[in-house]
Amino acid sequence: MYYLGMDTSSSQCDVALIAVKEQGIEKVGQATLNIQYAHSEKIIGLIDDVLRTAKVNRTELKGVAVAIGPGSFTGLRVGLSTAKGLCFALDIPLAGVPTLDAVAQKLSYITKPLWVALTARKNEFYCAAYSSGERISDTEIYSTNDLTDRMTDVIACVSDKPEIIREQLSHEKLNKTEFIDKQYAVADAYFIAMMGYRKIQNRELEPIETLVPMYVQAFKGVMAL
Repeated sequence: MYYLGMDTSSSQCDVALIAVKEQGIEKVGQATLNIQYAHSEKIIGLIDDVLRTAKVNRTELKGVAVAIGPGSFTGLRVGLSTAKGLCFALDIPLAGVPTLDAVAQKLSYITKPLWVALTARKNEFYCAAYSSGERISDTEIYSTNDLTDRMTDVIACVSDKPEIIREQLSHEKLNKTEFIDKQYAVADAYFIAMMGYRKIQNRELEPIETLVPMYVQAFKGVMAL
């Protein structure tokens, strides 16, 4: 069985194809382009390239997973509309995967609590906390100061702008914080496909008609980790 994963939540346009076999899940193809503002022009061609290289027909797909944000509003709309079109045409299920969850899943081997912080606006981040890949907080928008106020324990942090966070941390907090290389601060279509497959198997799905990008409002409360 083949499942397709898609990520258009950032400047990166990423498509991956997995095969579910008795032995487990196998990645059979992946293609990535990093061309800002070109998602609508490139996504269909990227999907076709991945399927053609793997010698898989669209009709062999059993489901599609797509990153639903938070992230680039335009990119998310392109990815979601493309995924919906495929699923409607093929009559297959669609799973929406939160972008930060997909980032954390890549780093699920980290034993410390993990903050994922991706740029939202100037001096603001989309943030969520994780333990072994599982989200343990809501996804919120924090200012840099709000985020560093919550980084009170021995933790790890992955961000596309780690230098901004480092500048706001005290010497004591810096010594407690492990910063993961920012190359990992992007969702990966392979992990989106795997997570989407699990959601489809567990029937943890929203109706395709009502699935929308994930919108995040600024946080008002206080939480420490």
